[in-house]
Amino acid sequence: MDTFAERLQDQLTGYDLELKTPQPLGLYEEYEFERAGQLIRGRQNEHVTAVFLPKMTLTALAHALPPPVRRSAPVFAFGHRIMPRAADAFREEGINYLDEVGNAYIRFADVLIDVRGRIPNASLKTSMRPGPQKTLFTPRRAQVIFALLTWPELLSASLRDIAFYSGASTGQAHDTIKILRERQFLISRNDEALTHRDELIDIWTSEYPSGLGSPTRNVASQVTPNTSWWTTTQLHM
Repeated sequence: MDTFAERLQDQLTGYDLELKTPQPLGLYEEYEFERAGQLIRGRQNEHVTAVFLPKMTLTALAHALPPPVRRSAPVFAFGHRIMPRAADAFREEGINYLDEVGNAYIRFADVLIDVRGRIPNASLKTSMRPGPQKTLFTPRRAQVIFALLTWPELLSASLRDIAFYSGASTGQAHDTIKILRERQFLISRNDEALTHRDELIDIWTSEYPSGLGSPTRNVASQVTPNTSWWTTTQLHM
């Protein structure tokens, strides 16, 4: 049986399109995005933020992409099925999309693909590899990011040091570093520098009220080596 990724690739090929991203389509998790995407058709190409939406709606898109990321490049959303009303909304917002049965709106350079009304075969089953959403701005990961933004020299330190100064566990520090690499905010810890630093600060700030800074969080139940780390330190803008 063919997989969701194979069906999506067949649709891209049928439209004479190529999508280049750092990882294969079949490895995307729900709501995961890649900013280093590229849509290619013939000699035309467009740099895009590619995002997998399990539900192809503007609400899901807003959930997946923080505003600074959405503004940074055209969006190419892909998923199992887009409904007609959602398709209209995506076109009005200028969001490129493609589903596994070929419904598509893709516009860049002199390319315009607008296909509507396709419905899946009743026996069509989705088979993209499931997995939990990779969320970069959980409270603990937000602490790690804050520490790396404040003390860039931590990038060359041990994971134990990063964990200590951020108030997170070693495993949480490791996971945050890994996701920062996947999101292209960090190329290598040996570089001792975060990429797209201003954008990362913008996203951290926009996510703070609903995450690390949420008044509903039970701060008392969370243990950190230094409980005043976030009130006594300022970001170096």
